[in-house]
Amino acid sequence: MHQGANSEPAPIERRLRKVNPETRETETIEEAAIAKFHGPIVILGDPGQGKSTLTQKLGCQGDNRYVRAGTFVRSKTPAKYLPPVGGRLVIDGLDEVPSAKVGGGVDAVLAQLSAISNPPFILSSREADWTGASARVR
Repeated sequence: MHQGANSEPAPIERRLRKVNPETRETETIEEAAIAKFHGPIVILGDPGQGKSTLTQKLGCQGDNRYVRAGTFVRSKTPAKYLPPVGGRLVIDGLDEVPSAKVGGGVDAVLAQLSAISNPPFILSSREADWTGASARVR
């Protein structure tokens, strides 16, 4: 099928690997399945894998609210980003928050989430930054 010069390319539906945090078992899921999960969601990947594109898309769905991690961390009133009941706070780019230590952006975002009573959320980060921060917590 030929696309005209003015037509938009069809969006690419992503497949993601879901890891059970308790058993470490993995399964492949379609992007649309993300909305069906309850509890915190963390999207990890290397640079260029489309984390920002995916989180922007998720942030536009339903009552979700999208915010860049740097903006969220610097906010003196992070509660203004709270989504309505039934929505999630979608925070993109934890790894892009300036910090002197690996994973420092993760810590800063988690502190802001705690300050607003940990609403339902979706986070995105480079895997190395998330792994470094979670290792420090352990």
